Amino acid sequence: RREDPATVDVTFRSAPSPGALYGLDVYVVAQRVRGLEPGLYLYQPRFDRLLLLQTQAEHQVVDRVRSATAYPDQTITNSRAGAVFLLVARHRKLLRKYGDRGLRYLFIEAGEMTQNIHLSAVAIGLGSTESASFYDDEMNEALGLDGGTSAVVHMVLVGLAAHV
Repeated sequence: RREDPATVDVTFRSAPSPGALYGLDVYVVAQRVRGLEPGLYLYQPRFDRLLLLQTQAEHQVVDRVRSATAYPDQTITNSRAGAVFLLVARHRKLLRKYGDRGLRYLFIEAGEMTQNIHLSAVAIGLGSTESASFYDDEMNEALGLDGGTSAVVHMVLVGLAAHV
């Protein structure tokens, strides 16, 4: 209970969204993150927390996400990433208001969110790379998405930076 009833908590997001509709969700596949059980999490921005959706032990979700990538592990070492961020589009939120143009806005929003992930990774001394090279059906299935009303549109891998 708040001590001052006139006080209002206001939360802001760091990436803009057309009409403040936020047509993207951020899923995190934790592979090697200190303090997190390996598995699939959904970021809840309103509460600034991760919600565990599936554990690796029960659902093999980490392995399923790795196998849904369309490149060999030698090209992008996804198995060595600490975490994989998956941007999931819920495009109907934007299509209702903006029609077909909503898809364009959705991808602009994805770019802005991706940039924030990269900037955050660098700020804490980690490396990151992005990829859209995954098999849509396999990736959506690994996350329990239908591929129609919600689908993975982009992926960012974060981990220890490679030293050249």
